Amino acid sequence: MLLSYLDRRTQPGRAMRGDGPFAIGLAIALSSAVPCGITRAAEIYVQPRAEVRAEADTNRNFVTSGSKSTSEGFAADVGATWGIVTPLSETKLSPQIGYVDYPKDHESSLQGSLDLVSGYHSQRSDFSVSGKFDRSDTYNSELVSALFNPLIPVSPTTPETGRITTNTARTLGNIAPSYSYRLSPRVRVGTSGFYESTTYSGDFSSQYDSYDYYVGRVFVGWAVTPRMEVSVGPFASRDAAKTGGTTADGAGADVDVVYKWSPTFTGKLALTEGRDTIKSAQLTPQKSRQNDFGATYTTHWAGQISDLQLSAGRTFTPSGAGGKYQADQFQIEYDRKLSARFSSVYAARYIRSRALVSQLQSGDYKYLETVAGFKWLAARTWYVSGGLQYQWLKYGSVNGSAGNGMAYVGFGYEGLGKRP
Repeated sequence: MLLSYLDRRTQPGRAMRGDGPFAIGLAIALSSAVPCGITRAAEIYVQPRAEVRAEADTNRNFVTSGSKSTSEGFAADVGATWGIVTPLSETKLSPQIGYVDYPKDHESSLQGSLDLVSGYHSQRSDFSVSGKFDRSDTYNSELVSALFNPLIPVSPTTPETGRITTNTARTLGNIAPSYSYRLSPRVRVGTSGFYESTTYSGDFSSQYDSYDYYVGRVFVGWAVTPRMEVSVGPFASRDAAKTGGTTADGAGADVDVVYKWSPTFTGKLALTEGRDTIKSAQLTPQKSRQNDFGATYTTHWAGQISDLQLSAGRTFTPSGAGGKYQADQFQIEYDRKLSARFSSVYAARYIRSRALVSQLQSGDYKYLETVAGFKWLAARTWYVSGGLQYQWLKYGSVNGSAGNGMAYVGFGYEGLGKRP
């Protein structure tokens, strides 16, 4: 993948101290979004990062039969994490630009991404917003990553298609605001929304469906105990192809149960029941109604030298393959600090994506990715990284499967952390 696995595991608490001219300018820009009284107590931090890598793949194009050839490539990433923390709020912004070049395959591309997480908390109100912008080639955009995104660990959608084509790119943007108000110490009411847009461009963009996806929800939350909260509420959604193709209108209800086992160990169970009305010229008749039931469980445990994240279950999601899909998936990541300088990461993710309507199942696929990597600090801010990755892909119900093994080694820079 384009992004270095260990680089993408940047911890939120590791950022450069903002005590220079650049940090002062950033403080002025960010402070315009919060009240003046709050900004006086704000801490601004910036964490730059950069890495260059050499990669070698055994079957990067996922050839299912016939001759398969190895390919070598080079990649470079430059990014940063900006943050502002006040007594009532916290905002993190993480832009990154990358370049990848595989001369033997005649493939090269410039890619970019931007992640945003922000939250404001008062005695009665809570507001949060997260968002993402990403533009990358289909090798990176259409295959899910085994590693959790450090800012947005769990995405509401799984738009990847498993289709890899040359000279084709996907541009994706989404935003997810949420607001709640406490009626009492144990009861709160709120509303949340989600909007996502994708656009494909390039030589083979016609093989994908660009779409707009909307979700709106209202809910009531009840703190059963100091450790446990249950929220329930109805939702409505719409998935519409930009080219006038398939549309899916859904409605239903969600139930979320959050339990804090300890200050460093939290789990969440999410249940969803809904019904989708799918319209498409490919259907006979051109309308189909599907009942959906899904459940997911996510958990995060953070220790002194170890960190474990897990997510498993079934969700219903738009897809660049066209229409709405059922995604059954399992994802796990384990990070461990073996010494003051040496750390490792192990991750795996499996996904099976199936169209809700059998007549649209040409976009069905199965995908597995496993990662084992290491990072060694050569100095306080300079490091050497390396690792192995294996990918397995089966696309459609007829086509065969293919696997790809990849090894990489990199050298990079990562700024110091936010003050404890």
